[in-house]
Amino acid sequence: MTISQIRESMLLWIVALYWVLGAGFMQLRIPPGGAGVPLGEVVLILSLLTINHSQTAPQFSRTIFVWPFLVWWGYCIGKAMFAFPEYGFWALRDATHPIESLFLYVGFAFGMRVEAIERYWRWVPVILTLVAIHSMGFPIDETLQAFSPSVQAAAGYSSSILFNYVGYYTFVMLSICYVMLFGVQKSAVKSFMLAGGMLFAVVVIYHYRTLYLQIIMMIILFGFLRPGAFGKSTVIVLLGITGLALAPALGVEFQTQFAGGQSFSLEFITKHFASSFGYSAQGVESSASGYQLRLIWWADLYSRITASLDNIIFGLGYGFPLVNFAGHEAEVREPHNSFISTVSRAGLIGLSAYLLMFLILFLRVFKALRVVRRMQWKAGQGRLILVVMFTAFLWINAFTEDAMEKPFFAIPLYFMWGVTLAFIRQIDLGAYVRSKEPAFTAAEGAGRPS
Repeated sequence: MTISQIRESMLLWIVALYWVLGAGFMQLRIPPGGAGVPLGEVVLILSLLTINHSQTAPQFSRTIFVWPFLVWWGYCIGKAMFAFPEYGFWALRDATHPIESLFLYVGFAFGMRVEAIERYWRWVPVILTLVAIHSMGFPIDETLQAFSPSVQAAAGYSSSILFNYVGYYTFVMLSICYVMLFGVQKSAVKSFMLAGGMLFAVVVIYHYRTLYLQIIMMIILFGFLRPGAFGKSTVIVLLGITGLALAPALGVEFQTQFAGGQSFSLEFITKHFASSFGYSAQGVESSASGYQLRLIWWADLYSRITASLDNIIFGLGYGFPLVNFAGHEAEVREPHNSFISTVSRAGLIGLSAYLLMFLILFLRVFKALRVVRRMQWKAGQGRLILVVMFTAFLWINAFTEDAMEKPFFAIPLYFMWGVTLAFIRQIDLGAYVRSKEPAFTAAEGAGRPS
């Protein structure tokens, strides 16, 4: 095997493991525990050292306007490195988001060969199937974790490697979107029923407030990006709501994991969702109190950031907690909002570069969508829409959690974006041609070595 092929396999496996094992796999380091280097960063370093940058970098700069990306990486990572002598390991730990966003460039290098892009998209349904199966263990996670090896996290607490379901519903939602986008090409009825069953199951099993927002966002994005799936997703949600409303009358009862073990019902969802905005009702008091705590953190950071013009422009820096709060397991370092974390640590320079970076990415995808629609390539459209869905789901999560600072979210997302940009570049180069309706295949000699 060549170095390029070894790197491709290594990247596919590391992304798959972050996707399937989530928060548990995030804790694996070399050496184990403490200030060891996470496996994702090890693979990132090895990839950056072995990529042929003389071929990759010019293609990358021809695909997108590159300057916001360079500012984001150079300023944020440079600021963390500058803080390293004072704060040590924690300066780099607090900069995991900009560091791991380099997987976007690594993913682009991965996709310099069309064969690698197609290999990735053969892995995605396998990974998401494993995600859907693995997610079913959430109701008995504590029982399952008793059989799992554990590792000491950097913050000092013990973490289960397997059956760790922090934020896992986001991956399940992506699995549902995949079924809606790709399954319909084989069997519309079966994909419709499967997606509906999965959606009902994920709501009943997880019932997180951000999950409700993700479902709403899924419907909105389907309406704009894939109108054919918009009606189906809307009907699925309406059928689920009807089922929840009728369940008590039919004697069917689901126990919630939260709020004192209340029965799961349409009334519970309504109260639970309202608690996202501070509304407190019987059984959802703890959820509402979490909202108030976040407001306190954000108000404190606002006063610290606006204390000086330097803080507003350049940020407070890396290496120290942004909030003063000790959770049940470890010290809380981030204010449970990735956008506030970004502006707090990197100022308006960092936040502006980050937002402009994604504006460029979205515009590039929407332009490519017009191209593949003219090609009448449904699978190509699905690939582009899925990365938009993934980003939207994580951004919803990022408004109430430190989602983008979690490697098991950031690494799969940015790697998918990199492969997507490479896919767009290959389309621009004419690497995909129609073979027989409705399939497309790589043109002979397409792709470039990495």
